[in-house]
Amino acid sequence: VATPIIVMGKVFGDADSVAYGMITSENSILNLTDCNYELLQTDIYGNEEATGFVISTSGYLIGVVNQEYNDQNVKNLISFVGITELRRTLERMSNAKETPYLGIEGMDVTQEANSQQGVPLGAYVTEIVMDSPAMKAGIQSGDIITAINEMPILSFSQYVEVLNGYEPEESITVYISRQGTEEYREIEVPIILGKRR
Repeated sequence: VATPIIVMGKVFGDADSVAYGMITSENSILNLTDCNYELLQTDIYGNEEATGFVISTSGYLIGVVNQEYNDQNVKNLISFVGITELRRTLERMSNAKETPYLGIEGMDVTQEANSQQGVPLGAYVTEIVMDSPAMKAGIQSGDIITAINEMPILSFSQYVEVLNGYEPEESITVYISRQGTEEYREIEVPIILGKRR
């Protein structure tokens, strides 16, 4: 927050426009299918359909403009996704490699839920994509992914990082905790990963 930035692209709806401002907020996390991105906001007033890149005053690429998830109250303020979360996807695209796909949306299990309610740490599944490998394998909303191929998963961002270390069509074993009548029970789920379209 308060870092000066430069936005280049279709900031105002026209190509090759440039704007200067600063980051004003960095608290929004977008939990999307098999990924989570940090959405940062700026004080730059632009087009609600703006596109482009955000660079630091030192010339480093730090984000890609994304107006799709702006709140109605700030729909014309430029928002962007941090480059850190996009890096692996961009590397795969630049090397013509496909991205693995399991098909869940999720979030972290909070420390409070873990310590006070005994919820296992991991990637909490909030939604399953229809006809995805996750749905076909029987993963359900409310399940908690605790490991992939015995690699521990303690958060949704760690799930994304581990998943992206595999390739489409690769076989993996996903370890989940599912709430029973009295306690969580561990389940091993074999899955063949799909590829993101």
